[in-house]
Amino acid sequence: MSGIGIVNLLETGVTLNLGSGGTLWITDRFGLNGQLIYKLSALGGDLQKSHIFGTAGIVYSLNLGGYNSRIWERKH
Repeated sequence: MSGIGIVNLLETGVTLNLGSGGTLWITDRFGLNGQLIYKLSALGGDLQKSHIFGTAGIVYSLNLGGYNSRIWERKH
């Protein structure tokens, strides 16, 4: 995953956001989600320094027509 963001704190700056993440499906409905993102302060915005941040969460799938297979059920 990647993206470009515009930060407007007290002055406008441009950031480049690069990251990776995924979901580990524990059941066909519930999974654990994690992401690690590096935000590079590219242009301006001295108040927004470059930094790394992560997220973690629990996700629930409505499963409207699809199937989320658990890792141990996938065929290699």
